[in-house]
Amino acid sequence: MTEPQRTASSTVTPAPSCPQPAAPKPSTHRRNLTLPSASDVPNLSRPAFSTLQQHYSPKKSTAPKPPIPASTTHTASSASISTAANDTASSTPVLRLQAELLQLHLLHASSANILQQWSQSAERALQSRFNAVGGQWKRMRQREREVTEQTNLHALLEWGKSGTASFGGGLGENVAVLGGVLQELWVLTEGSDGGGGGRYVRLVGGFESWLAWVQEIWEGRGKGGDEGESGVELVDAVANGLGDAWKEENRALERKLGMLQREMEGLTDPAEGSDAARVVRNFRSLLQGCLEELKVMRDVEAEVVVREKGWVEQQLQRVEREIDMGLLEELETRDGSEAWRCV
Repeated sequence: MTEPQRTASSTVTPAPSCPQPAAPKPSTHRRNLTLPSASDVPNLSRPAFSTLQQHYSPKKSTAPKPPIPASTTHTASSASISTAANDTASSTPVLRLQAELLQLHLLHASSANILQQWSQSAERALQSRFNAVGGQWKRMRQREREVTEQTNLHALLEWGKSGTASFGGGLGENVAVLGGVLQELWVLTEGSDGGGGGRYVRLVGGFESWLAWVQEIWEGRGKGGDEGESGVELVDAVANGLGDAWKEENRALERKLGMLQREMEGLTDPAEGSDAARVVRNFRSLLQGCLEELKVMRDVEAEVVVREKGWVEQQLQRVEREIDMGLLEELETRDGSEAWRCV
């Protein structure tokens, strides 16, 4: 019986038509089996053909393969390199945008909580600072009030000891003088009923109205306006000024305010920095300002009168020149046949 031969592709088995012997019983003595040596195996370069083979694999040729053309290799290599470069170039911006998008997502994912925490922390810090500053301000104001009270108390005690230069009294006398000056100023400015119609206020109001009226007249003259029949009356009213009554009232108020100023000058100055010192200083400044205002109003009224009289004098001279020029022209145009020449 022919033994089956083993090839690289398949194992050749005997044809089914040949009778096969019964399979030998397995032996328990495997150690007695010997493997055939390499010399016993026939070196077949080609397997035996059998009809049971489904296909026959031809023997691979040992001849060298034909070389690939260089142009084809270069073209394929260039195409692959270009494709890889294009893929890399196109993927770089995408990767950069994806990374940026990821960063923004991570940033904004927790932004709401972080913002809330920051707001709460800032509010707590600012509230703490506000409370601290508010507490310091309250303590400072309290300390300032205490210092002011002590300063005013000390100033009043010293002011009471010094008295006044005019009367030699103590604190009560100084307060009485100061109260009398305050009452007189109140009556002069606000009136006895407190309606704002005191003598001083009325005098100032009359002057302001008269000055505005004069300015309106002068502006009309500058524009070449015709004053009409009332021109003489306007000139007379401006040239006469505010009148004797206003001037007498101005002088009377000046004497009254001068007397109050002398009373204030007779007071001893309280300690500097106290409320009493500020009150005395403000009263003296107010009286001095009122006296200066009265003098300024008198000076302005006198200047307006002088200017108006000068304008009237210029107009009279102009009229005289026009009359003289008219008479001269009339004399020059006459032919000598006047009746008075025949006498």
